[in-house]
Amino acid sequence: MASPAADRHELSAVIWQDYAIAAIQFAFVGALAPALLGRAKPDRWTCAMTAALMWALAVAFSMLGLWTSTAGAASVAAAWTALLAQRRGK
Repeated sequence: MASPAADRHELSAVIWQDYAIAAIQFAFVGALAPALLGRAKPDRWTCAMTAALMWALAVAFSMLGLWTSTAGAASVAAAWTALLAQRRGK
C-alpha cells in the first residue's frame, strides 16, 4: 500500500503534466486561428479526421481525470469541427 506522501507525489506529477498538455493544445487552437478566420481552408477529410480523433482524445483524458487536458483537447476538436463546417470558397 502506498503512503500518503507517495500519493501526493503522484498527484502533483499528474497535475503539471495535465497543465503542460493543455497549454500545448490551447497553442494548437491559436495556430488554427488563421485557417478559422481566413479564406483558405484545409480539406474536409483532414478536418473530419482530426476533429474525430481529438474528440476521442478528449474522452480519454476525461477518463483519466485530466480535466485541463480534456478542455484543451475539446477546444482543439471544436476548432477542427468549426473548420469542417465552414463554407469553402471556389
